[in-house]
Amino acid sequence: MSISYKSKLMKDIPEDSITSFPIIHHEDEEMIDVNIKISKKSKPNSYKKYNQNRDKGKGKFGFNKKYNQNKDKGKFGFNKNVPEVSKSSKNKMEALFKVQDNLIRECIPSKDDIDQIKLSLKSISNWEGKRIYINTSSDELKINYKDKDYTFSKKQFFKNNKFKFNLIKKYNEILDSSIWIDIKEKEIEDVSNHVIYINKKR
Repeated sequence: MSISYKSKLMKDIPEDSITSFPIIHHEDEEMIDVNIKISKKSKPNSYKKYNQNRDKGKGKFGFNKKYNQNKDKGKFGFNKNVPEVSKSSKNKMEALFKVQDNLIRECIPSKDDIDQIKLSLKSISNWEGKRIYINTSSDELKINYKDKDYTFSKKQFFKNNKFKFNLIKKYNEILDSSIWIDIKEKEIEDVSNHVIYINKKR
């Protein structure tokens, strides 16, 4: 009598221990796989709650949809109804540029002085420079621009680095050379003046 392979394996194992092992059927394994696949496809609860509780008046990320619906406001919520203020500021800025150009022309040396400065820049190594005196005892610079009067200050212009830069640029064009300037306030015989020191650029 031949002994089967199964009985040979089970020969030395007591019967009590055999009943203690659970029996798993292939049908149960298939059900487990199906449940796992279904659970993976299902959406998380937090996502469902977010969509269910989302305020109808808000957009995708919770911002108020009415933010850009106000026609009186611009892209970033600023009031559009300020054309007069913007126009006034623009006119004042244009008037300031015109006054600045007038003051720069006042600071240009005479033709003789320009010729002398050019010659000194080319031929004198240790040139002491040139001084231009501008009377600032009358400080106001008045201009009528587009039917409106504007008043600016000479002294404020001379303190401004932007004005100084523009004046240097103008001097370089006239003198055909790179120069540097320094502006200082000085009283001469009780008269307020601003002195422009023109010298070689080091």
